[in-house]
Amino acid sequence: MPEGPREDNEMNVGETIRRFRMGRGLSVRALAAETGFSPSFISQVELGQAAPSIASLARIAAALGIAPGDLLDERTRLSGTVTGSSHHSSAFGHEERSALLSLVFTHAVDGMAFIDPHFIIRAVNDTYVAQVGIPACDMIGHALEDIFPGWTEQAKLIYEGVRATGEPFRSEAHPYIFQGERERGVTYWDVSISPVHGANGAFLGYLLAHRDVTERRKMEQERERTVEQLRKVNAQLVLSSIPLEGRAERAMIRAANLKSR
Repeated sequence: MPEGPREDNEMNVGETIRRFRMGRGLSVRALAAETGFSPSFISQVELGQAAPSIASLARIAAALGIAPGDLLDERTRLSGTVTGSSHHSSAFGHEERSALLSLVFTHAVDGMAFIDPHFIIRAVNDTYVAQVGIPACDMIGHALEDIFPGWTEQAKLIYEGVRATGEPFRSEAHPYIFQGERERGVTYWDVSISPVHGANGAFLGYLLAHRDVTERRKMEQERERTVEQLRKVNAQLVLSSIPLEGRAERAMIRAANLKSR
C-alpha cells in the first residue's frame, strides 16, 4: 500500500538531521547509538516516514552537538509549524511556541544555559545544575566570570565571535577543572554556544549547551596508553630476537663445519 504524501516541514527536519549527521561524519548506526534510538527509526525520520516527538528531537540535537532549534530549517522556523504526526502538522502561536521551547530546554539531555548579551546567566536547566554542582538560584542573575573562576578573556572572545558571525561555536572533549572540586580531576565536555535572535532579528543572547564526555575521553586515553604499551613491548621483542637469531645462525654454521670435516 503506497504511503501518503509527506509534509514539507517533515521532510525539512529529516533532511536537516541528515545534513548535520553527514557533516559530522556519523553513520546512521552511530547516530542511533548516541541517541539510544534504533537505526531504522533514524532512517525513517531522515526520510520523513516518521515524526519524532519534541523530546526525541532534543535527544537527536544533543547527539549532533547542536541546539534543537537548529533542526528546523529556515522555512520551518518562519512558518512556526511543528510536525504532529506522520502526515499532519499544526501551526503554533506565540504561547504554544514558547511552551514548546521551554519543554525542549527543560528536558534536554544536555546541560543548557541561556546567557544574555552581557554574559549574565538568565536560565539553566536541571541537567546543567547537576553537571556544574551549583544551585540554579546561585547562578541565575550572576555573571559567568563570577560563577566560574576559570572564565578567561579568550572565552569572552569566543562568545563575541558567535555574536559577530552568527555562527555557533563547537568544541569536542574540551578539558576543564572545577576550581572548587579539584578532586574531580580533569573533566571533558562537548560544548556548543549558539546565538539566539528574536523575531525581529535582535540579538537576545547565547544558548550554552554541554555534555559530559569525561568517561568516554578517559576510556579513549586508556586505550591509547594500552596501544602505546603494546607497541613498546612489540619493539622490545623484535630487538631481543635479533641476538637469538644470530646465535642460532652461528650454531648452524659450526654444525655444518663439523659435519664437513
